[in-house]
Amino acid sequence: MSIIRVVRLCFLFVIVIGIAGCATFNQKVYDTSFNEIKKKAQNYLDEEKYPQTIILSKALLDAEPDDDEAQAFIKKALDAKPNLSVLTKKKLLGSNMSNRVHNDDFGWLGKILLYIPNRLLDTIDLITLEVGPSFGVGASAYATKYVAAGAQISAGEAMFGFNRRHLSARATVDDFIEFFPFEARTFMETRAYTGGVYAISQHSAGLKRPTDKMYQRARDFWAIGAQAQIPSMSIRLEVHPLEIVDLFAGLAFFDPLNDDLGISKGFKISRSDRQAMSKLAKQVSRK
Repeated sequence: MSIIRVVRLCFLFVIVIGIAGCATFNQKVYDTSFNEIKKKAQNYLDEEKYPQTIILSKALLDAEPDDDEAQAFIKKALDAKPNLSVLTKKKLLGSNMSNRVHNDDFGWLGKILLYIPNRLLDTIDLITLEVGPSFGVGASAYATKYVAAGAQISAGEAMFGFNRRHLSARATVDDFIEFFPFEARTFMETRAYTGGVYAISQHSAGLKRPTDKMYQRARDFWAIGAQAQIPSMSIRLEVHPLEIVDLFAGLAFFDPLNDDLGISKGFKISRSDRQAMSKLAKQVSRK
């Protein structure tokens, strides 16, 4: 059985690379998605919906870094709302499950009244602890995903627990080999948590980056932790260094991660916009 598992893990590299390489670039899909996003970004700018303008314009610049119109959209949005500059750096944070910005209308009285609740939430944000039944075997340890080592072959796991401040339940299939910043991975997950619901899949081979889809939605690229899976049980424990910075900054009324109640506020990106950005990103990866 152990030999079979090793062989399956070795073939995982080949399978994932094959999946990544078999898709071809489609100019028509690329152009349609790009033009749709550009039109919506212009509409959001006209409607003074500046956070949405920046998010869509960033997607355009990921595809065409020298696009003058997208750069102009962002400049106009930042001229109107300079504190939205955090959104231009958002992807580098890794693990960005919600879109939130500073709430300019929230006064000092509210900040004082919510000081203790927000510091408690910042403390809870430090830890992820999940356990649940599984069918598979593997383990991994990491001090950020740049320094990671492990392998896993799994038919799936059902995990329950705390993912930072959120109660969470998820179903995941995650087959991987990772060694320092490199990985071969097939990842599928559906999660329901107190902040919402998402579903995500990713097939990757090569260098891991905090801007990868997996680390924008499902995992924290900068986490320090470990996970292990045996045929009947799985566990994951993580500490989140960026949340430590956020906790200590919060003691002085700063909120670098824009997650404090009242001090920050959310904004929505429509489903059609997310789909268009996803289509464009897929085509960019195939160029």
